[in-house]
Amino acid sequence: DICSLVEKDDKLSFRKKVETHVLSNLKLEEIAFLCNMSLSSFKRHFVSEFNEPPGKWFQRKRLHKARELLQ
Repeated sequence: DICSLVEKDDKLSFRKKVETHVLSNLKLEEIAFLCNMSLSSFKRHFVSEFNEPPGKWFQRKRLHKARELLQ
């Protein structure tokens, strides 16, 4: 069904946009803008996609990268 294909593509696109900017200095508002969403919509969609709030997810990813660089 075409609707499920579009939905699947949107999820991949959202995930890819978020993961592309994980190490950038962009604020959540700016990443939401890049995803063509309001901040509140972005946060809701983020939690449904990644199963945790965006602030917590970004902090975890950035700390992991920092640990890698220090080792």
